[in-house]
This record gives sequence, C-alpha cells and structure tokens, in this order.
Amino acid sequence: MPSKIILSAFYQELNTINIMEDDRIGQANLGVILCKKTLGQLKEVLLKNGLANQQEEIHFFKNVKAAPMGYLIYFKKVMAFEMGMPKLDIKCQLNFLAKHILKTNKHLRRYEGLSFYKEQKHSHLDELYFTRKYQDNIPPIELYYRSCYRDPIFHTSHDLLWAEMKAYDLFLRFLCKRQSLLNSETGDFVKEESDQNTLKWTLSKASAVEMIYGIHCIGALNHGQAEIKKIAVFFEQFFKIDLGDYYGTFIQIRSRKINRTKFLDELKLALLKKMDEGDQ
Repeated sequence: MPSKIILSAFYQELNTINIMEDDRIGQANLGVILCKKTLGQLKEVLLKNGLANQQEEIHFFKNVKAAPMGYLIYFKKVMAFEMGMPKLDIKCQLNFLAKHILKTNKHLRRYEGLSFYKEQKHSHLDELYFTRKYQDNIPPIELYYRSCYRDPIFHTSHDLLWAEMKAYDLFLRFLCKRQSLLNSETGDFVKEESDQNTLKWTLSKASAVEMIYGIHCIGALNHGQAEIKKIAVFFEQFFKIDLGDYYGTFIQIRSRKINRTKFLDELKLALLKKMDEGDQ
C-alpha cells in the first residue's frame, strides 16, 4: 500500500532529524517541512486511490495521517517555545518552562474522555471519529480556531484532535526533559539517582516499546492502572533512552507480517535457556 511506504519513509527521515538535539529550532524547522511533505503525499495517494472501505478509512485517519499531523503540531509548538524562551536567566527559563508544562497538562485534561478512549484502545466510536461521513460533528470548542487545517477531502470530525493529543504528549515530554537539563545546570537537580544508575538500554527502540506495552497489557504496575505514557517516561528516564513516538513504533510493530513480538519471544527463550542451564 503506497500510504504504508510513505509512512515508513517518514519515520526513517524523522529518526535522522531527531538526532539534531543541539539545534532545536533547526530540528523543528526540518520536522515541519518533512510533515508537510508527507501530508501532501498522503493526500495525493488518497485522491488517486481512494479508500476501499470504512475499515481502511478509519485506519487511514486514525493511524496513518495522525502521525505526520501530530508531529507537525509538535514541531510548530517546539519552534514557538524555543523562540520565546528567555536566553540568559536560567531562573526565568525555568519559570517559562513551568508555565508551559502547566498549560500543556491543562490542555490534555480538557480531553480526558478522548484520552481514555485512546489509552484503552477503544474502537466503538471509530466510525463517528474517523470517517468523513460525520466530518461536520466537530467538538464545539474546536470550531473557533481550527478552520485553517480543515479540508473536506482530507479530514474527519476528530482526526485533528487525535493528532493534537499525540502532539501534546510529545511536547510535554520535551518540556520535562528541558526542565531536567536546566535544573541540572543550576545544581538544584538531585543527581544521586542518575549518578548511581549506570544502566542504559542498548537494544532497539522497538524492543523497548514491546517491553513497555507488555508491562502495560499484563497490568504489572499500579494494579494495571498505570498509563502507557507514564511507563514510557519512566523507562526513558531510568534507562536513558529517547523513545520518540512510541505509539507510532507500536503501530509499526503491530503491522509486522511475521513475529510481531520478536523481543518478548527472544526474552522468553533466553530465560528458559538460563533455567535449563541451572545455577551458573
């Protein structure tokens, strides 16, 4: 499927862009260009090939378009943030960060219902949210500022909000990481944990994502009440790894033709081998 090829190429280029952590504005600018290019390609494919059925339409707007759209919103927010960030006074920078973290959390809480729908992987409202049949059923709170993104061929009632939630999750993690870095510069950050913890994840991001989703699905933390994003943030901090768009990675894992749980299967085999060897 052309859209699958386009999305795979998008993630490959995105991984290259994400390496540029020393130039955040340049990184964000390249990210915006990539996202716009990808969205244009996806729209061309949609116009040329159409969508075979409702299931394909839901998948396109819920999973495929949402990836570059979410990152487009994210990179624009990063660019605006970095350009407005105070340049010299670290205390002012920390206050600036705290305000943005508060604002971002407030925005995410505004859509707790849809967030719950997303975290629990529900699908019973997918037809309403992700088909163009109901594209005019836009939540009233959105109407006054989202007209610039709307395209009657290329949107549903909730696809933009869905992508925006992904963007705000990414942006919140970005802000928290910036806050930690600044705190470490002022000496207020408690370094004990990071100094003592020398553990670093050295396998692939996909393997880490398999582990995180496995822990979540089995309900191993907080009696099954821990959210994916909280587990992912902890995993990143403790094992010193930047997972990027872990949900996008999960989508790629789920679409594997063979051995979708490659890491978990290898983990099981390695443990069984150790058991068979005895105490060594």
